[in-house]
Amino acid sequence: MLVRSLVSIVNLAIFGVIIALEFLLPTLGGYLFWIIIAYFVGTLFFFRSPVMSRQITFGRPKPASTPTPLPSSSGGAPLASNALGFCVHCGTLLSPGQIACPSCGRSQPVF
Repeated sequence: MLVRSLVSIVNLAIFGVIIALEFLLPTLGGYLFWIIIAYFVGTLFFFRSPVMSRQITFGRPKPASTPTPLPSSSGGAPLASNALGFCVHCGTLLSPGQIACPSCGRSQPVF
Protein backbone atom coordinates (compact mmCIF):
# COMPACT_ATOMS: atom_id res chain seq x y z
CA MET A 1 0.00 0.00 0.00
CA LEU A 2 1.30 3.44 -0.82
CA VAL A 3 1.42 6.27 1.71
CA ARG A 4 -0.76 8.19 -0.75
CA SER A 5 -3.57 5.63 -0.37
CA LEU A 6 -3.46 5.74 3.41
CA VAL A 7 -3.50 9.56 3.45
CA SER A 8 -6.44 9.56 1.01
CA ILE A 9 -8.47 7.41 3.38
CA VAL A 10 -7.62 9.70 6.30
CA ASN A 11 -8.49 12.78 4.19
CA LEU A 12 -11.93 11.39 3.37
CA ALA A 13 -12.59 10.80 7.07
CA ILE A 14 -11.47 14.34 7.97
CA PHE A 15 -13.61 15.88 5.22
CA GLY A 16 -16.61 13.87 6.44
CA VAL A 17 -16.14 15.09 10.01
CA ILE A 18 -15.77 18.74 8.94
CA ILE A 19 -18.85 18.56 6.69
CA ALA A 20 -20.83 16.96 9.55
CA LEU A 21 -19.68 19.78 11.84
CA GLU A 22 -20.94 22.33 9.30
CA PHE A 23 -24.45 20.92 9.70
CA LEU A 24 -24.22 20.46 13.45
CA LEU A 25 -22.70 23.89 14.17
CA PRO A 26 -24.14 26.28 11.58
CA THR A 27 -22.72 29.32 13.40
CA LEU A 28 -19.20 28.09 12.61
CA GLY A 29 -20.07 27.20 9.00
CA GLY A 30 -18.05 30.04 7.45
CA TYR A 31 -14.92 29.18 9.41
CA LEU A 32 -15.26 25.47 8.71
CA PHE A 33 -15.63 26.19 4.99
CA TRP A 34 -12.32 28.05 4.93
CA ILE A 35 -10.69 25.30 6.99
CA ILE A 36 -11.80 22.75 4.37
CA ILE A 37 -10.39 24.93 1.55
CA ALA A 38 -7.05 25.46 3.35
CA TYR A 39 -6.79 21.76 4.21
CA PHE A 40 -7.54 20.81 0.60
CA VAL A 41 -4.84 23.14 -0.78
CA GLY A 42 -2.33 21.91 1.81
CA THR A 43 -2.90 18.26 0.96
CA LEU A 44 -2.50 19.00 -2.75
CA PHE A 45 1.05 20.15 -2.08
CA PHE A 46 1.63 17.26 0.29
CA PHE A 47 0.48 14.72 -2.32
CA ARG A 48 3.12 15.99 -4.75
CA SER A 49 5.96 15.34 -2.30
CA PRO A 50 8.25 12.35 -2.94
CA VAL A 51 7.44 10.76 0.42
CA MET A 52 3.90 10.02 -0.79
CA SER A 53 5.15 7.41 -3.29
CA ARG A 54 6.73 5.20 -0.63
CA GLN A 55 5.46 1.69 -0.05
CA ILE A 56 3.99 0.82 3.34
CA THR A 57 4.71 -2.77 4.30
CA PHE A 58 3.01 -4.54 7.14
CA GLY A 59 5.00 -7.37 8.66
CA ARG A 60 8.06 -8.73 6.91
CA PRO A 61 9.19 -6.79 3.81
CA LYS A 62 9.12 -8.68 0.53
CA PRO A 63 12.47 -9.22 -1.20
CA ALA A 64 12.98 -7.24 -4.39
CA SER A 65 12.62 -9.37 -7.48
CA THR A 66 15.38 -9.19 -10.02
CA PRO A 67 14.30 -9.09 -13.64
CA THR A 68 15.31 -12.07 -15.74
CA PRO A 69 17.57 -11.05 -18.60
CA LEU A 70 16.40 -11.77 -22.13
CA PRO A 71 18.39 -14.41 -24.02
CA SER A 72 19.50 -11.83 -26.60
CA SER A 73 20.94 -9.53 -23.90
CA SER A 74 23.28 -12.22 -22.55
CA GLY A 75 25.89 -11.50 -25.20
CA GLY A 76 25.32 -14.77 -27.08
CA ALA A 77 23.82 -15.33 -30.51
CA PRO A 78 20.92 -13.06 -31.49
CA LEU A 79 17.45 -14.35 -30.77
CA ALA A 80 15.31 -15.17 -33.79
CA SER A 81 11.76 -13.89 -33.56
CA ASN A 82 10.40 -17.35 -34.34
CA ALA A 83 12.04 -18.48 -31.09
CA LEU A 84 9.64 -16.08 -29.37
CA GLY A 85 6.76 -18.26 -30.52
CA PHE A 86 4.69 -15.71 -32.42
CA CYS A 87 4.76 -13.60 -35.58
CA VAL A 88 5.88 -10.04 -34.87
CA HIS A 89 3.61 -8.73 -37.64
CA CYS A 90 0.25 -10.44 -37.01
CA GLY A 91 0.70 -12.35 -33.74
CA THR A 92 0.08 -15.85 -35.11
CA LEU A 93 1.69 -18.63 -33.09
CA LEU A 94 4.77 -20.07 -34.80
CA SER A 95 6.49 -23.37 -34.32
CA PRO A 96 10.26 -23.28 -33.78
CA GLY A 97 12.27 -23.07 -37.00
CA GLN A 98 9.65 -21.31 -39.15
CA ILE A 99 11.13 -18.42 -41.12
CA ALA A 100 7.84 -17.20 -42.59
CA CYS A 101 4.45 -16.76 -40.99
CA PRO A 102 1.81 -19.21 -42.30
CA SER A 103 -0.93 -16.63 -41.75
CA CYS A 104 0.45 -13.38 -43.21
CA GLY A 105 3.35 -14.85 -45.23
CA ARG A 106 5.89 -12.30 -44.03
CA SER A 107 9.40 -13.36 -43.13
CA GLN A 108 10.42 -13.12 -39.50
CA PRO A 109 13.24 -10.71 -38.57
CA VAL A 110 16.21 -11.67 -36.42
CA PHE A 111 16.72 -9.42 -33.40
